[in-house]
Amino acid sequence: MTKSTITYLSLAIFLLCSCDVVDNPEDLFPNTGQRKLLEIWKDGQTWQKFTYNDKDNLIRSVVYYSGQDSSLFLFSYDERDRLITREMPYQKDTLIYDETGRLTTMITSSPGSPRSETTHYTWSKGRITMGRVFLDGNLVNKIDFMYDSHGNTIRRKCQITDRTFNYDGKRKPMKDLVHLPLDIIQKNNPVKSYYSNSLMSSFPPNYEHQYEYDSEGYPIRETRTDTRTKLTTTLEYLYSE
Repeated sequence: MTKSTITYLSLAIFLLCSCDVVDNPEDLFPNTGQRKLLEIWKDGQTWQKFTYNDKDNLIRSVVYYSGQDSSLFLFSYDERDRLITREMPYQKDTLIYDETGRLTTMITSSPGSPRSETTHYTWSKGRITMGRVFLDGNLVNKIDFMYDSHGNTIRRKCQITDRTFNYDGKRKPMKDLVHLPLDIIQKNNPVKSYYSNSLMSSFPPNYEHQYEYDSEGYPIRETRTDTRTKLTTTLEYLYSE
């Protein structure tokens, strides 16, 4: 075998291996696919409703609680269909990207407060590996990320909170822009999820998730079980045709 042949094979192997570990920045906010998630029912009652623009970007989500209470979440995008703001009742997140489409900065502000938190992200091999959180110019927190072989976030850990996940191999219908941090990647559906908060006075929730799928691979029903209390919640997913 000639030296040039060995060099070529080495380069080919390197490129093939690189394709296995490098994700696109778009994985952070994946396309919803041909069918859009319209509603989620929780134990037989409407829990969430979703509205999209003409480019199939989620622009509005309403979360319903017991009684008549509800919360409104609004989302806006730039000309490249990248999420740039998430507005919630208690905070607003503003996202900034570099020229390659990578999320580099997130600014979090609260209504009525002149102060804001700024998170700067570090990327490696197409994934966010670390976030540094600043308040008034001072470093106040650091976030570390870990991923599985499919690019799903399996751990997001900072000083106060810790989230871990295990996944199946099925397609997740939509990124959770309401209940999870925006820097978490979930291409597949979590089958186990754990959350801890050092400020919590009670035991943290630890869930197991079981899904039923339709013929196209979309989840249509989820049974969520708290492994400590054994209480279950049933979620039903309703899609566009």
